[in-house]
Amino acid sequence: MSLSNEAHILLVDPEREMCVVVASLLETQGFRCLQAQTLAEARSLLTSHPISLVISELVLEDGSGFDLLPELSKPDDGAVPVIFLTAYGGVESAKEAIRKGAFDYYEKPINLKAFHTAVRQALHSSHGYRGPDRRKFATLPADRLDPTCRDDLTGLVSHRYVLGKLPLLHLECCKKGMPLSLCLIDIDGFRKINDRRGLSVGDLLLIEVGRRLRQIVRSNDIVSRYGADEFLLVLPGADEESANRLCRRIKKEFTDPCVEIGDERVKLGLCTGVAEIDSDECANSVEFLERAVEAMHHAKLQGPGSVVVWRRQLAEETTMIDLGDPDHTNPDVESINVMMWRFRQLNRRLNNVTMESLRLLVAAVEARDPYTKHHSVRVASFARYLAGELDLPEGQVRTIYSAALLHDIGKIGVPDAILTKPGRLTAQEFQLIRQHPEIAVNILEQAQFFISELSMVRHHHEWYNGKGYPDGLAGQDIPLGSRIIQIADSTEAMFARRSYKDSYDLEHTLHQLRDGTGRQFDPMLAELAIRLIQQGVLTQLWRGKESASEELTQIAFNN
Repeated sequence: MSLSNEAHILLVDPEREMCVVVASLLETQGFRCLQAQTLAEARSLLTSHPISLVISELVLEDGSGFDLLPELSKPDDGAVPVIFLTAYGGVESAKEAIRKGAFDYYEKPINLKAFHTAVRQALHSSHGYRGPDRRKFATLPADRLDPTCRDDLTGLVSHRYVLGKLPLLHLECCKKGMPLSLCLIDIDGFRKINDRRGLSVGDLLLIEVGRRLRQIVRSNDIVSRYGADEFLLVLPGADEESANRLCRRIKKEFTDPCVEIGDERVKLGLCTGVAEIDSDECANSVEFLERAVEAMHHAKLQGPGSVVVWRRQLAEETTMIDLGDPDHTNPDVESINVMMWRFRQLNRRLNNVTMESLRLLVAAVEARDPYTKHHSVRVASFARYLAGELDLPEGQVRTIYSAALLHDIGKIGVPDAILTKPGRLTAQEFQLIRQHPEIAVNILEQAQFFISELSMVRHHHEWYNGKGYPDGLAGQDIPLGSRIIQIADSTEAMFARRSYKDSYDLEHTLHQLRDGTGRQFDPMLAELAIRLIQQGVLTQLWRGKESASEELTQIAFNN
């Protein structure tokens, strides 16, 4: 029986005409379609019919298409893939859809060829058509996990999750006498793509790469975002020959045809390192991963499109060369490249240690006061949106975002009794609170990691009329990033419930912002913030935001 004959596709769109058009397109391919205009109708059809795929608009009369995802992803019932086809799209919506578990995401009007391909791939996923080896590995741990273990941008599992999962997978493969392979994939020239086409295109590109990789691998394989432009595949039961063959398929997928990101066509060069772990080997996860890193580095030396399989002699070749050794007085270009790569790896590890320390500090601050757990990430998301509305350079927007995530890190030096006090603070207690920007700067200076953010963090409590702290700056003397964080910080605090106050309603918040214009807030920024709040921007921005400590992990990827 063909895939189309056994597939029921549910179309969910408030516009009946749109359902009819999409249904006619799919029915010409032999698919059978059911139609719903509301969430309620969709749920009724899901109960009464065996649905293989849902194609839904994001915005519905009685809710959001996102509301369908939790009930369609239950493993006991058999997960049903969801493709969003929306007229209300954008980069943030695409990120959220993928993070929440959508199979794919398209904006209207659609590219018919790409859409038909996505439908068939989703149906293959739904029916388990992943090749003859699928049952062989059915008992290996399934990739179903807590959302906090996922990369916020791509929806893939995190680097940290893989480090924890790899020993268990290795043990499982050892028991079954099966190999385990790792493939580390680097997008060659990704930084140039970011610089030339902008961060939004770069983000969409990463989402698309992650989506395609998930479609290519088997259902029990793990696809992880390993770094800013690196993806790691964990392949239980695959030897190096199988892994190498898979990497060649992946290479072809990304070079022929080009990857389409909106109106952009991007031809990717991938550099891939492959490492097989034998069932009788004993080593820790980091050592196994290092093999894939070594192989990937050699692939980068060979150029875009290269796939290199790890061998022990490969590791010996990449050992640091002593320039004082008479046998190496004239090292060749590759040897110098190896040395530079080793230096970058060491520097990266040091940066990761620094980032992890800062992340733990932010997590500690968040854990002390349950009312402010999501405060910093919400402030950061609004600050980033405000900065974007001002058409600031992408680099400056990133700096403002990370400064906003870190703006309250100095509260680690403020006693719990003051942070969570339900009543009014005494003058002495308030003086201690006022020290947190300077404490934050001291911490960040020691870390030597967020140098550009220092002044923004220090001055985020300065007032436009000069009556803020710690330095009493006024007007345009206050860094623009600090003025943006100030208004985002105040807005979130007004809407949020605290130990000493209830949350403000919309009108009271808008009144407070207007009242503080020219006094506490930059008039231009206050006017912009009020307009965005009235447009409902915050509802979209703050939906499903995780803690600032998790967001910092993403910043580490991009430094």
